Amino acid sequence: MEIRATSAGALYPRWLIFIGLVTALGPISTDMYLPGFPAIAAEFGTSYNLVQYTVTAFLAGLAIGQMLYGPLSDRVGRKLPLSIGIAIYVAASIGCALANTIEVLIAWRFCRALGDAPGS
Repeated sequence: MEIRATSAGALYPRWLIFIGLVTALGPISTDMYLPGFPAIAAEFGTSYNLVQYTVTAFLAGLAIGQMLYGPLSDRVGRKLPLSIGIAIYVAASIGCALANTIEVLIAWRFCRALGDAPGS
């Protein structure tokens, strides 16, 4: 049996690509972030150890977010929590970019993980 596509996107529906991208947010949020630790420590004038708390905050936010979004998704469906999560993720990413102290960055990383939780 041969599979033929009638258009460029027929084999991969938009929703499948979207779900793949949303699922990739978590790994991207940590794997691309870790090599920047020395630069982040230098930017904020803090220790490398304190910068590591940003990862701890992210993982804590991810765990708490999954406990919150799971029951919510069971009640209202998956689309609304995912949309809310993406909005939180984008807003928190902007907050991370504008953070002026390491403590503020830690807080925004926690919020960013809360936004990432529905897609994880």
